[in-house]
Amino acid sequence: MAEKSTSVTKRSASGTISLIIRQIVVQSLNFGGNLCLARFLSVNDYGFYGIIFFVFSFVLNFGDIGLAPSLIHQTSSPSKSDKDSVFTVQLFLSLLLAISLSIAAPHLCNFYKIEQSYSIFFHFISVTVFLLSFKSVPTVLLERDISFGWLTLIEILQAIIYNAIACILAFYHWGAYSFSIALLVRTLIGTILVNLVRKNSFCITLKLDNIKTHLKFGVPFQMGILINVIKDSISPVIIGSKMGIKMTGIVNMASLVGAFPSMLLFVMNRLFFPMFSRAKEDPQELQFLFKIAIRISNAISAVTAMYVLFMCKPVIIYVFGDKWLPAQNLVYFFWTANLTLPSMLVSISLLNALGLPKISVRYNVLWMFLTLSLGIPLIYPLGIYGVGIANVVVNLSMLLVYFEAQKWVRCSILKEMFFSWLPSLPAVAILWLISKSNPVVNLHSLILQYIPFFLVYSAVFILLSKNEISAFIVRLKSKPAEEYSF
Repeated sequence: MAEKSTSVTKRSASGTISLIIRQIVVQSLNFGGNLCLARFLSVNDYGFYGIIFFVFSFVLNFGDIGLAPSLIHQTSSPSKSDKDSVFTVQLFLSLLLAISLSIAAPHLCNFYKIEQSYSIFFHFISVTVFLLSFKSVPTVLLERDISFGWLTLIEILQAIIYNAIACILAFYHWGAYSFSIALLVRTLIGTILVNLVRKNSFCITLKLDNIKTHLKFGVPFQMGILINVIKDSISPVIIGSKMGIKMTGIVNMASLVGAFPSMLLFVMNRLFFPMFSRAKEDPQELQFLFKIAIRISNAISAVTAMYVLFMCKPVIIYVFGDKWLPAQNLVYFFWTANLTLPSMLVSISLLNALGLPKISVRYNVLWMFLTLSLGIPLIYPLGIYGVGIANVVVNLSMLLVYFEAQKWVRCSILKEMFFSWLPSLPAVAILWLISKSNPVVNLHSLILQYIPFFLVYSAVFILLSKNEISAFIVRLKSKPAEEYSF
């Protein structure tokens, strides 16, 4: 068992390197792309951008029903019949959903009170959903083996393609065509590349016994994701239909500015889930990996979140444009996610890896209930701030998941969070002194002031976490060089 857990740690370390590279490159590209779209699109088109991606996420969840993650979770290597059966179900579900969405397109235009010409963008999404059925299984097989090297290269290339197309078309005033065409092209190229890397000869085969086995884990797992999507529907559905796509754009921008530091961590779950799944038979190894994951996740959030909090107005003006200043006050409500979301994501990954997706579903139901039961009634008297208040309550309730995770691993989550957020205090103090004598007047000065903030935070974090970092580096160095090859 010790030899197996060492292998998991080594592969996890390699996966960490790949994901850190991907994190920096892809998220930088995506942030730059979002920045360009925010600047070049009208507020209305940016609001429709949020609606399109909500519809895409909502439909996509029904095309999986958790079968792909179940291939990662199972202990034994998936058989050919497992892979073929999962592929077959996903293929037919995706085709059914694509046709249904195309038929529903005119009705969706009526729902949002937009012109029927917008139907074409829902047709773009339909084709994209169908293409993804050919990408899902090869991708999760690479993730199962924690082989993130090729996935990193593919997703970096996808990010370059998507953001380049979207930004160029938005600059030339293509409006909603910009991100719709970009999403379709990105999906097509990504599907081709992942199948070239992970060559599989899929057959249309359906073995009900295989599917039933995977559904036992897959359905509860996917339900948690679906419920989370429904929870987030309050902006693209309720606000979009009642207050218009312009206000949807304002809410989306506030969410982007306020919560993007911790939103960067969602991709890390692609490491945490398989990493915890492979280490679950060794409690000590699992405890170590969980502790490191909590501390690193909160550090990634804190080093950006505190700067955004302190520099909120300059960030909006010089990064996104002053047309988004109406979103500033709402940003502070969404910002609270940075405090609780990182540890929640790690805890949920742990529970799912231990075969406890029903617990995740239970909390997702709670968050959906809190968001909708508070947000919808508050929208009418308070407008978009009703959504903000509901988000604060939901973010605070995430603390409950910490206690659930601590039943399975010996780790003080709040203590690990403390060591990740404490370095931000001297960093903010330095930032305050600098900004007092040299106020931010443009994008250049905004970036320059982040440099000392980042350096101070990093130095204090390394000082406080040197033992944990050293232990992780030891595991990293114990990996043979050839194992890093793609």
